[in-house]
Amino acid sequence: MYFSETPLKSFRTQWILSIVLCLLATGLPLFAQNDDPDSDASKRGVTLRFEALKEGAGEMVLIEGGTYEGAAVNSFHMDVDLVTVEQYEACIEAHVCPPPPDNGLWGATYNRNKSKQRPINETNWFNAKTYCEWLGKRLPTEREWEWAARGREEGRLYPWGNKPPTRESACWMRYDGETDTGQGPCEVGLHNVSRDGVKDLAGNLWEWTSTYYDAQQTLIVLKGGAWYNDVPARLLVKTRGKATPYNTGAASDGFRCVRDAR
Repeated sequence: MYFSETPLKSFRTQWILSIVLCLLATGLPLFAQNDDPDSDASKRGVTLRFEALKEGAGEMVLIEGGTYEGAAVNSFHMDVDLVTVEQYEACIEAHVCPPPPDNGLWGATYNRNKSKQRPINETNWFNAKTYCEWLGKRLPTEREWEWAARGREEGRLYPWGNKPPTRESACWMRYDGETDTGQGPCEVGLHNVSRDGVKDLAGNLWEWTSTYYDAQQTLIVLKGGAWYNDVPARLLVKTRGKATPYNTGAASDGFRCVRDAR
């Protein structure tokens, strides 16, 4: 006697489909996976994810070396922009950098409902070093920073030239002292450009260097001036700021990285 297989096949198909839908609904994997964190596959996945987080690290430009104040400056690459919130968040996600503390400052940029293309602030010197080293870079020395900001042998007073800053040429004068409020830091890359194409070397945020301010090595040199400054002299290439390397209580401090030229 002949029996049609069509109903059986239909039943089998519906039964398999029901199992698949149940597995999807419960979040269980359809196929067995290797959950061993020490397996080659797991390590490879972690490495790929870790490297992917570095992809948005930003553009760099070559700063040709020379002689400055009687000392040689070797060629190096410098970040075009200050490190942004978005870029620093990748380092946090990689479990390399700690998140900046929330000190309640209105001028802070991390974990705020504003553009992630603003520069990260409230990062201490150690955090800045950690971020740069994560990318195979480092913080610039004070001499390197000045060499880039002055247009190398051109000797500019400001990164853009010798004319005093305006609201168009720099992110500054953005603080209202009467109400203790203001506009805070600007998105990166919107203001002054150096001879070599580095942006915002004056204004926006004071920038950490790797140079100690004092012989006791208790303070670090900061360069560039910040968004709240309203005195042109603060934005001069030669002006030196200073802070303890542990300082995270300022919405005025940020950084950019450099890398030795190969």
